[in-house]
Amino acid sequence: MCGLTRPVHNLTVKKQISSQSSFEPKRNEGADAAEGSESSDIEDLTESYPIEEEFFVPERSSNSVRHLITDNIIDETVGTIQFSENFSGRYGSCHPMFYQGSLEDAVKEACQRTGKTRKPLAIYLHHDGSVMSNVFCQQVLCNESVVSYLTNNFVVWGWDVTNESNRQLLISSVNRNFGTNGVSTIRSLDRDKYPVIIVVTRVRSATEICNVLSGSNFATVDELMGTLMHTFEMFQTQQRADIREEEEREARELVKREQDEAYQASLSADRAKDEAKRMIEQQKKLEELQKKETAEREQREREEVARALPKEPGSDCTESVCVLKCRLPGGKIVSRRFLHSSIIKVLSDFLFSQGFSKEKYKFLTTYPKRDLTTMPDSTIMKEVFSAQDTLIVEER
Repeated sequence: MCGLTRPVHNLTVKKQISSQSSFEPKRNEGADAAEGSESSDIEDLTESYPIEEEFFVPERSSNSVRHLITDNIIDETVGTIQFSENFSGRYGSCHPMFYQGSLEDAVKEACQRTGKTRKPLAIYLHHDGSVMSNVFCQQVLCNESVVSYLTNNFVVWGWDVTNESNRQLLISSVNRNFGTNGVSTIRSLDRDKYPVIIVVTRVRSATEICNVLSGSNFATVDELMGTLMHTFEMFQTQQRADIREEEEREARELVKREQDEAYQASLSADRAKDEAKRMIEQQKKLEELQKKETAEREQREREEVARALPKEPGSDCTESVCVLKCRLPGGKIVSRRFLHSSIIKVLSDFLFSQGFSKEKYKFLTTYPKRDLTTMPDSTIMKEVFSAQDTLIVEER
């Protein structure tokens, strides 16, 4: 059977007795006669055994015992793959589906999930030195009912602690995942308690060992099934509570998330309004600045044009003069004397110096009604106006 030392065989070893006779001292005949009966006894004893004496020595078996995991394994994933393959080779294909990966990954797969998808983790620990190991595996663990129940309701992770190096690797992994309490559990297991099933569940936010099942306590399938079912029912009770807590927490988080989203939307809208207001104010300031700059520029241009205007003819002027009344927008009337010999540009420049450019205003005669802004600047005033006349300035 796997895991037991094979019986020692007899080996035939030559020489010893024949070589021993060459070192015996010679006896005289008297002595030989006196010791005849004794010599006879020796001869009889010698004759009862062949010269090639046989005796028992240990034989090295050509097929050494193969544990479920080889000694000094370094990688847990490699160890679990070996465990699953060797377990199947030793006990057959009907066995629990062992998770292949590190213990940390198995804990994540079973326990660190949502309440609805969470499962308990069953850590199966095997020791070939325990007399119960083969019996438990063959008659209990690999029973179809047990296999089906474990596969459907648990994540099963297997490890072989027969070799001390692999046991120490397990202890290191247990320490990382379950802390000192888990380490104490492993160290408290002596060889006679193996094989062992350690059940791990997640209670709220903590992953803990909730049950330790020793194979020595479960001689029948019914005994193990009853304990597994009771353990799973306890897990389901906690699972239902965890699911309710998760649903309540998700509901609270949903409300908070919706409130946060509404607040962020409101905040974004307020920021957008503030940004729009800021842009409007900035645009307004820019327009006002541009308007001010334009006004200042036009004012400078008007002043320059006013300085360049010919002087207004006085009452003592002997040349032909036109007294022109300019009716401005808003009803204001401005009068000025112009030489009839002047060109219309002089009139346009005068009106521009008053703030009325021909780009924005029309300069209309009363009769016949004509728009001076459409006429050439070189047109002589006498061709348009009489001695006294009226001009209407109208916004375009």
